[in-house]
Amino acid sequence: MKLFIKTLFLIIIAVGGYLTYLYGTKPTSIYPYPYILKSTEIKSLASMETADVLIIGDRMASHLKKINNELVKNASPGFSQDLKILNWGEKNEGLHRTIKKIKALKAVPQLMIYHGASEEFYEKKFYLEENKNLDANLKKYNDPKVLSSIISFPPLSKYFYSYERYILLESKLVKNIVELPVIKKQIQLEMGYKIFQGELDELISLSKEKRFKLFLITTPINLSIPPKETCTNSLSNSLAAEHRTLEKMIKAGQTKQAFNELKKIGETIPGNAHNYFLLGLSLKMMGKFQEARAILEQGTAFDCFAWRSNIVFNNIIRNTAYLQKIPLIDFDQIVNEHFGHKQLFEDEIFPLKELYSLLVNKLAPKINIFFKD
Repeated sequence: MKLFIKTLFLIIIAVGGYLTYLYGTKPTSIYPYPYILKSTEIKSLASMETADVLIIGDRMASHLKKINNELVKNASPGFSQDLKILNWGEKNEGLHRTIKKIKALKAVPQLMIYHGASEEFYEKKFYLEENKNLDANLKKYNDPKVLSSIISFPPLSKYFYSYERYILLESKLVKNIVELPVIKKQIQLEMGYKIFQGELDELISLSKEKRFKLFLITTPINLSIPPKETCTNSLSNSLAAEHRTLEKMIKAGQTKQAFNELKKIGETIPGNAHNYFLLGLSLKMMGKFQEARAILEQGTAFDCFAWRSNIVFNNIIRNTAYLQKIPLIDFDQIVNEHFGHKQLFEDEIFPLKELYSLLVNKLAPKINIFFKD
């Protein structure tokens, strides 16, 4: 009897210790994020609470400050005073930190406009070794019964979701300066897309919880910029030399011959970002602008250097907006429907000012109608 009581006591201690660990160290989260962000630096919190419209996101959102007066003017007709449109965009800010800022608001603007997805890899948010755990946790997240249980009682996420190591993010944003081997960058991209989808879903859930309207804006992609890095699984020893020769042929006007050769390479070595770029370049030189645009957009998905947004991020935004009935302003479409006809960007990232005026023409009426309704 004494042995049984002693054994039972040890079991209780062990279970108690495990539960203390489980509930004391693991985060509570509907989506299985592999990071913990307890707080983030927040600027101008009190003033942002006074806005009618709040623009949120990374450098893409921050850049909209240049057109804020134009946006206010075009969004305010019919009102006794101009709408108060404030910009809370912050350079280098991932969506996870934007969400944390929104949660800190005591008074929430009626409308928020998200424009970002261009700097989601600026800081390290996960360990690559947790890739399989992320997939296992997502399988649980996508199980309706498990998800329903977690939504009903969020602390259950501590039981269902598990990682060997969580990334503990500091309040102050810290740039990830670790240079990964290219093969690991593919894993980084894949994990980043999955996490961004969860964060976007959380932003939409937050809009319903806090009762604000949400608009989404896609990110214009400069298709004239070649990829920064090609993934190693799509390289061959002679391919770089072949590409240099074919690029010279395109510039010399031998575009049709170069295109045919590039197409053959693409069939044998798929997923090569530079091959996509040269294919698109040859089509552009032949005046087939929309075909070129489609190829170049696909190529952005195979750039292994995560330095901007790409077609994957934009399609996540488009598909999520469609499925969840969120108003979408497709700025990438507004810009790149003119691809091949004229200069579109002032640098590698930002479109020309005249194209931001086209964005205002699309966005301002939607804002005006929302507040009139």
